[in-house]
Amino acid sequence: MVAVYHNKKVLKAIAIGHGLSLSKIDFVGDDVIVFSFLESASPRSAPSDVRILIKDKVVEITIFKGRDGVVRDVYEYIICGRGISLSTAYKPLLDRWSLVEVAQ
Repeated sequence: MVAVYHNKKVLKAIAIGHGLSLSKIDFVGDDVIVFSFLESASPRSAPSDVRILIKDKVVEITIFKGRDGVVRDVYEYIICGRGISLSTAYKPLLDRWSLVEVAQ
């Protein structure tokens, strides 16, 4: 998951760099400025505090407000939708961490 701040050119470059079309990228947005992205990306997600104009354009609205865990929630939604357990998905990451290294 990569944060791209309102730059469709950057989003396209990321897609090309990974051999993907924009239709394979889940775009997360919540304000009018992201409207043009929402027509290219699929699926589309938004935080719970999404603007009304954008609400009708997204597939999933998370339970989290913007910047309160939205990206992680969307990641978990996608992973679970593919039939992968969260413990399996997070195992490589958790195996690398020690209690000393974990900080938020």
